Amino acid sequence: MRRRGPDAVATLVSVIIPTFNRAELVGEAIESALGQTYATREVIVVDDGSTDGTPAVLARYKDAIRVVRTPNQGCAAARNTGVGVARGAYLAFIDSDDVAPPDKLAVQVPVLDAEPAVGFTYGPTVIFGSELPGERADHPVRPDDHGFVAEALFLTTRIGFGSTLLRRKAVEQAGGFDETLRHNEDTDLLLRMALDWKAVCLDVPTMRQRWHAGRKSRDEVALWCAVLRSMERVLASPGWGHAPRRDWQRCAGGFPAAWLHEER
Repeated sequence: MRRRGPDAVATLVSVIIPTFNRAELVGEAIESALGQTYATREVIVVDDGSTDGTPAVLARYKDAIRVVRTPNQGCAAARNTGVGVARGAYLAFIDSDDVAPPDKLAVQVPVLDAEPAVGFTYGPTVIFGSELPGERADHPVRPDDHGFVAEALFLTTRIGFGSTLLRRKAVEQAGGFDETLRHNEDTDLLLRMALDWKAVCLDVPTMRQRWHAGRKSRDEVALWCAVLRSMERVLASPGWGHAPRRDWQRCAGGFPAAWLHEER
């Protein structure tokens, strides 16, 4: 385990917030990024072609954030755009309807600093929203005894992407986000990273996810189409063993074969 000396330079973290037509919520996401107790960070907001009041909201922050505006291409493309302009060695992503706890980066950065073989770290996600009776913690799957989480993630998809802090080198090695996916592009990236990199699960919440009617993940049919496409490709990759194939068949058994090849 590497230890940083007292004079070591803190690692720069790039916090990337993709947004599309979320003028009423994106400010809270930005405030949570700017309010991090870990100070060595930059905040990048990628406006994916918003047509509402989002540009006016972003303008209020002036030089505190970096704004990149693109034509509407979807969340995966917006995230890749953010990665492309980011300067940090570590990457954090906050969806524009979610908020990060103030100590998110402070508790996660030391994990990646300490162990170069760890590609990402994550923790529980607190689910909240006016539609829910109260807040609840969603606990993710954990790595195995060797520090790898690929098989558990494959079988459950249970890691909240916003809860992660990613090593930029690992993201780039995995090829970034798949822009052909309109859903599950985040877990798809984690799966590809998890084939080659270790992961660390923390016991403290590292993201607050807002549950509301406009969440993209509430389109369950489109979401599962994307999940199954990702599963199929991961199984075909050179880094994947054959042991879990029986579980894959069980997972996919209830879905039409055509769903593996197209999103609806």
